[in-house]
Amino acid sequence: MNIISIKNVALGLAFSATVFGAKAQNVITEGQASYSIAVGGQTANATTYFKGDTSSLAFQRGPAQIKMVGTKGGEFFAVFLDVPVASMKKVAIGTPAEIDEAQANEPQYAFTKTEETKKIGDFNCKKYVAKDTRDGSTYDLWITTDVTIPANMITKFYSSLGGTPVLFTFLQNGNVKGAQVVTLTAVTATKVPANMFKVTADYEKMTLTDMQNMGKGRQ
Repeated sequence: MNIISIKNVALGLAFSATVFGAKAQNVITEGQASYSIAVGGQTANATTYFKGDTSSLAFQRGPAQIKMVGTKGGEFFAVFLDVPVASMKKVAIGTPAEIDEAQANEPQYAFTKTEETKKIGDFNCKKYVAKDTRDGSTYDLWITTDVTIPANMITKFYSSLGGTPVLFTFLQNGNVKGAQVVTLTAVTATKVPANMFKVTADYEKMTLTDMQNMGKGRQ
């Protein structure tokens, strides 16, 4: 093999490695994602951290900082409530019965792929139609393959599509009346902060039912 051929092979291998590396960079296994959530004419921002099968979703509601932590399969789910002005820190940890009940109310989707495409923010997306087989209601769903991240608590319903949901509808507790339109705005590869998924000793523990009843008492 002459020198020119060797150079060509070397350049070819280098180019292949560069392309492969670029593709690999689009797969993020640990990091942070930001969402804009619209419901009832109002918009809120939420942040999720993810690593493996575990994720968190945090947002602000009035003076309260709320964070949900759960595993993709539902083995663990907790809601953290932090109200600094009231010196209140509580965590509701789902019992097996509570988790089973919540999963029973989750939507069951059948998907239809369309030929429509559009760019949403920085993401090139393809459109799917998600049909809830429980009641026949349908929702538009936009998926990107520009970046791949693990499914989290609000995107796990779409994991079979092999991409990352960018614009989709999330049904709170499977309730159509609580439908939230969610838009992915940014994804960053970063380390999950320490204790992000843990129940630390400074939180008072209770069940999900207890926290729900506490909220009803304040209405």
